[in-house]
Amino acid sequence: MDVNKLVRRLVGARRVYYSGAEPIMSDVAFDSLESQLRALDPTNPFFRSVGFAATDGFEKVRHTASMGSLDKVQTVIELGTWHAGLSSAISNTQANSLVISEKLDGISISLRYELGHLVQALTRGDGVEGEDITRNVVKMQGVVVDLPHGQHFSGHIRGEIILRKSDWKAHFPTYSNPRNAAS
Repeated sequence: MDVNKLVRRLVGARRVYYSGAEPIMSDVAFDSLESQLRALDPTNPFFRSVGFAATDGFEKVRHTASMGSLDKVQTVIELGTWHAGLSSAISNTQANSLVISEKLDGISISLRYELGHLVQALTRGDGVEGEDITRNVVKMQGVVVDLPHGQHFSGHIRGEIILRKSDWKAHFPTYSNPRNAAS
């Protein structure tokens, strides 16, 4: 398959995936096509883009710092390569403080706090510009709107909005998967 055809298929699958519609290919198939493209054209602009453009339902807001996507690593060697690149980009103290967890298939989000109060919640969108979904996020279980008394943190916290499969089946069975229901 040629590079342009691979890119068109990947972009189409990404668009559908992030729109909340029924996926047109499995994650395994997407990853396989992405691996083929990486082998043919490792510097293709496709790899510098994340997510998909914001939709029309919410105000668009530019991120203070871009929200990239995490690199996929499958082996200990790939993890070491990723960590070496990270270490050269930030201080060694920060690079040695890593948290590794299972992959969550949800909605990437940036929460901005000022003096301990949540003032804005943005989706990742295309990584440069996201959607302001603050009014929805303040209603979500597990989101702290006001930090405990005396904690005057100002800054950004990045996380993932997820929906448990049991909640998806009980409350949102018409959606094709938990991620789409969460979005």
